[in-house]
Amino acid sequence: MEGIKSPLLYFHENDRKISYVQPRGWTYTGDSSRIKFMPPDVSQTFGEIGQAPLPAPQNFNEATMKLLQDQVIHSLPETAMMRSWSVRKKIHS
Repeated sequence: MEGIKSPLLYFHENDRKISYVQPRGWTYTGDSSRIKFMPPDVSQTFGEIGQAPLPAPQNFNEATMKLLQDQVIHSLPETAMMRSWSVRKKIHS
């Protein structure tokens, strides 16, 4: 994509270097445990990624993935759940 500039952000976890390209025009702020992304011209909207230590190491097997998905889904506001349900219903119809 020659001529298009997008900020490349780096996160570090132990010896791993993780990169992320944010959408054009978005800004970000954060500290060592979280980062918050804000789109241009929409003050009520943002995305946030946080990091927290696990009580014990976990394998990413099917059971753990299902548990994490359920935790994320249950943390969403009810309006997001309704929207998600209608999208899934259309996809599987």
